[in-house]
Amino acid sequence: MKKISKTYRIAPTSDEIEQMLFAIPKKNVLNADFARVKNQILDRISLPQEVALPQPQGWLAVFASSLPRVLKIGAGVLGTVLITASLVLSAAATALTSVPGEPTYQFKKVVENLQLKFANDEQKARLQVKFAGERLQELELVLEQNKDRLGEAKTQAIVSNTVQDLQQTTAAAVSASAKVKSAQPKVAILNALVQQSALLKTAAIQSEGKVKLELEKALETNKISQEEAIANIERAGLKVEAAPITVEEKTDEPKEEMDQPSEESGESAAE
Repeated sequence: MKKISKTYRIAPTSDEIEQMLFAIPKKNVLNADFARVKNQILDRISLPQEVALPQPQGWLAVFASSLPRVLKIGAGVLGTVLITASLVLSAAATALTSVPGEPTYQFKKVVENLQLKFANDEQKARLQVKFAGERLQELELVLEQNKDRLGEAKTQAIVSNTVQDLQQTTAAAVSASAKVKSAQPKVAILNALVQQSALLKTAAIQSEGKVKLELEKALETNKISQEEAIANIERAGLKVEAAPITVEEKTDEPKEEMDQPSEESGESAAE
């Protein structure tokens, strides 16, 4: 029978392990020069150098220090101006479409006066004709809107003021058209007067009381203005025909006989 032998190894103790570690040969390890490596890396990096700018002196220094505050105030003022301008333009647009009796109507008259102030004679004549047409439309609109309230004092005052504005604007248009050489404003104001006369007659028939009296006065004024407008046209060398109004150029020179050229040609042929 064969004998089997076993060998057992005993684990070293902690003291033995410590003696083994100390017995290992030691080598000198160079300490890394981290400071040198850091300097080499920084040398290879080109850092931008700050350039000292010259500081402003005197009044430039005062201006530079106050510039941010000035800009802030300027932005606030500009914003206020823009808001105010937008409100004014909005009010002007509303006023231009207003009618007598509305709060913004007086602003419309102010705008018209400014237009006339900066216009020459030709432009004034055309503007006055335009304004006279607008006054006629306003009167027609006021009468239509207040046809059920013509007996009220407030309505009568509005109609009366509108009729007076119509008379004044029409008279100014006739006077302005007389100062220009162009015949177009003269003819335009005469046509406007004819339209006014038709509206005033119809409105006077349908009205009563104070409103009726105002419209009848306006009719009388309209007749006088028509006569003046016709005189202006005739002084310009034009002739006014009956309604519908047409304007023809006057020719006072006698017409040449049609057979005169034929007689001359016959005589030349005989020669």
